[in-house]
Amino acid sequence: MRLGKMMWLRKSLPILALLVMPILGHLPSVLGLVNSDPFGTYGWLSSQYMKGFLPGYSYADPNVGFTTQALGHLAAMDWLHGKIPWWNPYEGVGFPLAGEMQSAALFLPFVLLLAFSNGVLLMHLVLSMIAGIFMFLFLRKLDFSVVLATAGGILFELCGAMAWMGHAPYNPIAFLPMMLLGVEIAWRKEGPRLSGWFWLALGIGFSLYAGFPETAYLNSLFVIGWIVVRFFAPSILSKRVFVFRVVIGGIVGLLLAAPILIAFIDFVRIGYLGGHSGAFAYASLPTGGLEMLVLPYLFGPITAFSSLDPTGIVSDTWANIGGYAGILLVTLAVFGVIAKGNRAIRFYLLGVIIFFVGKTYGVTPLTWIVNLLPGIKNVAFFRYAPTVWEFAFILLALYGLQALKQFSFRQLIGGLIASFIVLAGLLSFSLPYMAPLQTSSKYRLFSEVYLGVLVLIIVSFVLVLLRKQWRYRMLIAASLLIVEAYFSFLLPKLSNPKSYTIDQAAITYLSTHLHDQRFYTLGPFAPNYGSYEELASINHNDLPVPKLWATYVTQKLDTNTSRITFVGWLSKNPQGNTPEQALFENFKNYQDLGVRYIVAPATASLVQDTISNQQPASGNQPFPLGQQDRLSGALSLGHAGTIRSIAFLIATYNNTATGTLSLTLRDGQQQERLIGSLRHAADNAFFTFPLTKPMTIRPGSILKFTLQKSAGKPIAVWLWPRGTSPTEQLVYDHQDMGNKILLYQVQRQSKHASSLTPVYQDPLLTIYRVQGAKPMFSITSGSGIVASPSLSTVQVKSTEPITLLRRELNVPGWTASIDGKPSKIQTTDTLFQAIRVPKGVHTIRFRYVPPYMPIGFVFFLLGVLSLFVLFLNKYISSRRRLRESVE
Repeated sequence: MRLGKMMWLRKSLPILALLVMPILGHLPSVLGLVNSDPFGTYGWLSSQYMKGFLPGYSYADPNVGFTTQALGHLAAMDWLHGKIPWWNPYEGVGFPLAGEMQSAALFLPFVLLLAFSNGVLLMHLVLSMIAGIFMFLFLRKLDFSVVLATAGGILFELCGAMAWMGHAPYNPIAFLPMMLLGVEIAWRKEGPRLSGWFWLALGIGFSLYAGFPETAYLNSLFVIGWIVVRFFAPSILSKRVFVFRVVIGGIVGLLLAAPILIAFIDFVRIGYLGGHSGAFAYASLPTGGLEMLVLPYLFGPITAFSSLDPTGIVSDTWANIGGYAGILLVTLAVFGVIAKGNRAIRFYLLGVIIFFVGKTYGVTPLTWIVNLLPGIKNVAFFRYAPTVWEFAFILLALYGLQALKQFSFRQLIGGLIASFIVLAGLLSFSLPYMAPLQTSSKYRLFSEVYLGVLVLIIVSFVLVLLRKQWRYRMLIAASLLIVEAYFSFLLPKLSNPKSYTIDQAAITYLSTHLHDQRFYTLGPFAPNYGSYEELASINHNDLPVPKLWATYVTQKLDTNTSRITFVGWLSKNPQGNTPEQALFENFKNYQDLGVRYIVAPATASLVQDTISNQQPASGNQPFPLGQQDRLSGALSLGHAGTIRSIAFLIATYNNTATGTLSLTLRDGQQQERLIGSLRHAADNAFFTFPLTKPMTIRPGSILKFTLQKSAGKPIAVWLWPRGTSPTEQLVYDHQDMGNKILLYQVQRQSKHASSLTPVYQDPLLTIYRVQGAKPMFSITSGSGIVASPSLSTVQVKSTEPITLLRRELNVPGWTASIDGKPSKIQTTDTLFQAIRVPKGVHTIRFRYVPPYMPIGFVFFLLGVLSLFVLFLNKYISSRRRLRESVE
């Protein structure tokens, strides 16, 4: 009995190690030393933000928050409320949710983890474990030892793509080994003709439901290549049986994924795809970042020191890179290439590395060849291909470890020298961009520690490699390989914040008052996080984007914004209109969309703006004002409006001024005298006089003023050449000051102040209520009473036929029913839904399901039925064999 337990424990150790390593990789978060919830970093609603142990970010793409968490959380909550997450009513004026893919809306059961606040971490842990376990099983099928298969599983769990890509491309990675395991079983196993296709089908299905078609496609290309290699390799099976098995696996996998494929294809048909329409054919990473293949943190933690590089190469690399390999991994892969045996597989892996890495960095001949593959020109290859070439590096490295005993001392030395020559060559590309980073003491400290740890690992590796004892040499070399992978995986996790506080009060205010209308953000409350809180925001940060909505945004809301990132603070042309200016220029359109609230930074005011005269480049001089001195003048504001305060630039002689400064303002019959204390007046800064009563200025009027200093230590006012202000003048002691003027700033009430009312404010943001915002449902023809208990249900009472308008994007898939009877939906106002309703009392319901989805469900059921038949066949076969053995 004891021996049996020991054997069971020994067999369980590899699986246990593969379950534990992802937890160790995220140990700072698991122990609560940092907070890995992306909401704090990317929700833009955080205060008291305490930075992590390292600068920079924990992931290379903020979509870990904007799409994976924000949209995935909504999908999870839909499922938990018994609703299939086909549609997102909280983004723009409505977006398809499942068809958007990045939300992983149909990725059951994994997407349900995103219902938790730490759901992203939980999902990453589970998927990493799946990746490691199936990598282990696949490697065992390749006849690797338990030790090497375990090492390979851990290396894949801790690979560069999983370290840096926390958003949707992360999800399909776990199922690459599952698909390959199915292919290997299909190639190797005798017996039932369909052996192996189960794991291939399941891997294909999960890869597609996982939420990122680019990663799934690139992984599938690798699997297809593996199938071709196995097809031409000697086997006990006939080629026809092998092909039959993988074809059945592929067909069943696609049948299982039919619902998500139909939803995605439908969205692509009506969507704007950005660069995914062929623009990525020759896009690549800058060669200045080549060294990051083997030294991933050569430029410091993710984006931490990008601003120090004047060339922009460092920031460009971080903005587009998707993974790394590691110096020991590349070194052992070199040995794997020159090892004996499994030649076809090793050459295939080497070819994948050469062509995929070559295209990633824009090597022209290799890029041309890879672009011949169907669909590659539409894929952001440079960012999402690392999963494939990292997998190839890992497998080659394992072949290298396995073959270490084959090499002589001279061959080992030669391999090491070749590896270090490659390293030196790569380093030459990056050295020019490292020099500016050296100006930061933090970078110098980080790089010294980082490179010091790597040198220690490399030296240990070299010493171990040159040992004669084969058994320990392989084991320790594999351990050092894991140590390097773990070190590289762990570092970005230390950039997570230690703590922060979410502005829950602002969320609660919107949740209480928004009802069935929308809000627009100029910064705080990041786009898509409205979906997280189930609060409708017209902002979006997404791809695909419905073409109708993308066109409307760039033509009717903000001509200087991007179709992909309508975020409220980002402009295509920094010299063009700001999002705030675009808001006021197109204010009626925002009202028509049902925007009831605008969320703005606390430092910005939407109900007032600042008017000032132009400051000349030079020629300024101080003009002292002593006790009872007066300085009079006239200002031509050039703008009509209601002013709330006026300020002048003064000097206080190193903050020593005392007493008061009075201001008398006159405009026709309006006059006001203001007095301000100089006790806390700043030196060489504007001194502000708030008006006790707002003053309305007529167009072209001249505002006259008098400044007078009271008792106390003197001040000086700064005088400047008059320049382009001929109507402004200054008079001191009844004498004209010639071409000298004062610099002023006037706070003027915005012309839209009557349409905006501040209703909530805290140190982070201000919420304004928009007067005249349209409701979700309204009657555009006829009259009646409308009540909307939900976003998709409305009750109407009228004495005549009416046209009901619903302010939700009208795309194929929407249906409406009046008292349970179908009704035709028409498009109105470019975007919205409208239906004709007969007189009387009616309940109207709107429902969205992607077109052709019934066919998708039929295909899905066929796929499930195929799996059931397989299990039934295996059960019957096993029972028959058991009965025959008893007889």
